[in-house]
Amino acid sequence: MKVQECAAGNITAKDMDDEVLSTYPVEAFLSKDYLEAEKKLLWPKVWQMVERVEDLPNPGDWMTYNVADESVIVLRKDDGLFKAFHNVCPHRGRQLVSVPDYLPGP
Repeated sequence: MKVQECAAGNITAKDMDDEVLSTYPVEAFLSKDYLEAEKKLLWPKVWQMVERVEDLPNPGDWMTYNVADESVIVLRKDDGLFKAFHNVCPHRGRQLVSVPDYLPGP
């Protein structure tokens, strides 16, 4: 099976169809430039898998989720639906919950 190191933008649709294994260079994990590019070009444009529905089973259950510089509080409402809020006070600009990726419960 072919394995290629991927640089920014060099994985093609054919590579995806052919299920070519790809790996990232070490720089992708250490570079501030990569981090800034991901914050600008990746994270705002992709869906985030925060948690499984079963992990917040009861109304009032909540958790925090952090990605890059963003922190979100996810809450199960009384009607069973979910709502997400920016983890910041709109008046003071301070973080509301400072426990990273916190999932209450046993």
